[in-house]
Amino acid sequence: MPKGIYKRTQYHRDIISKSKKGTHYSVEARLNMNKNKIGVPRPQWVKDKISASNLGKKFSEATRKRMGDSHRGKKRKPFTLETRIKISDSRKGSKSYLWQGGKTELKKSIKNTLQYKEWRLSVYKRDNFSCVGCGIHNDDLNCDHIKPYALIIKEKNIESVEQALNCPELWDIDNGRTLCYPCHKLTPTYGINSKYVTR
Repeated sequence: MPKGIYKRTQYHRDIISKSKKGTHYSVEARLNMNKNKIGVPRPQWVKDKISASNLGKKFSEATRKRMGDSHRGKKRKPFTLETRIKISDSRKGSKSYLWQGGKTELKKSIKNTLQYKEWRLSVYKRDNFSCVGCGIHNDDLNCDHIKPYALIIKEKNIESVEQALNCPELWDIDNGRTLCYPCHKLTPTYGINSKYVTR
């Protein structure tokens, strides 16, 4: 054996594994943790670690119930429309962490509102999530304004999102239709084909 090279013994392997203990998980441990994500019960050593980290903390009855429910896989109730509007308003405009002085164009800002999303969903439900042009029923659906969206904004002199939210013509379900992408592309008001331009 050449000088300076030695065969690693079990003693050396034990020293290495002891030095890594507490900082790195073994492959088996990592697999066990990943299995837990898909519904396999946690191993006892993980339960002990969580228990030790919570030792001495006092949780209220409501918090304990919530913690228990989360481990039993109970789903949270969906937010009501009123709550969703409140959450949306609290993160809108200058309150958003992505705010850059209001450089988003008006058309895009209106399409990001909850009211627009509700209008679109109502049109989809009315048309049974199927294209009114060819009858196809798939995920590639668009919600199209029959009277162009940009034309309504131009005619009503809408200059802010607040004005758009108070314009009933924009949210008229009868002015919407469900189209698949190929059918939508054929309409004379689709995207760049449209002669109507928003401000």
